[in-house]
Amino acid sequence: MSGVEASAAGQPIGRKKIMASLLALSDAVAAILLAADLLVVCGSVLLRFLFNAPVEWADDVARGLMVGSSFFGAASALARSENLGVAFFADMLPARTRSVVDSVSAVLVTVIAAYVAFNAIKLGGLTAGQTTGSGLPLELTFYPMGAGALFMTAFALDIFRARPLRDIIAGLVATALIAGLYLAWGGLAPRWRAASTISCCWRSRSSSWSAISWKPTACRSA
Repeated sequence: MSGVEASAAGQPIGRKKIMASLLALSDAVAAILLAADLLVVCGSVLLRFLFNAPVEWADDVARGLMVGSSFFGAASALARSENLGVAFFADMLPARTRSVVDSVSAVLVTVIAAYVAFNAIKLGGLTAGQTTGSGLPLELTFYPMGAGALFMTAFALDIFRARPLRDIIAGLVATALIAGLYLAWGGLAPRWRAASTISCCWRSRSSSWSAISWKPTACRSA
């Protein structure tokens, strides 16, 4: 059962239709971009091999199409729970702990996908007016990435919201604790590094002075 189908079991009909429509759209966009990518690459290779007439914009277009198809394809895989994952250690956990780990994972996927979408769209705006080596707009490489990440965010959020309320709360609390520990460590780490640096410098200077003040004496045999 796919992630969308599993999460749709307890959803209203309207929400179920919306997510199914988004999944169908994501599949269609990924398939179109992949087909266009193959067409551009094959056409460029044939033109270069048969007629010695390479297409200068083929690499830039193929790169953008590949990035877009990868993100939309990843979004569809996430919706169907077909994305790659290592479950060896998670399967060894008790059922209750496993549910909390899955909730934390769902939260992290949602947050990271949203972060990628925001920065990809932002980067597209920052590169507006710039061009690639072949003269194509550079921002067209980033906007499909951002759109695919938005679809990924929507699917991840839908899967997370479909979990039991107890698991949702536990996942949010555990994620908040992990983030708090990370921020606390980041705040204390510079002080620790500074103290370590001062200590290392002091030891280095002490060793240098000891090396300078030490004078070897020649041993004379009686």
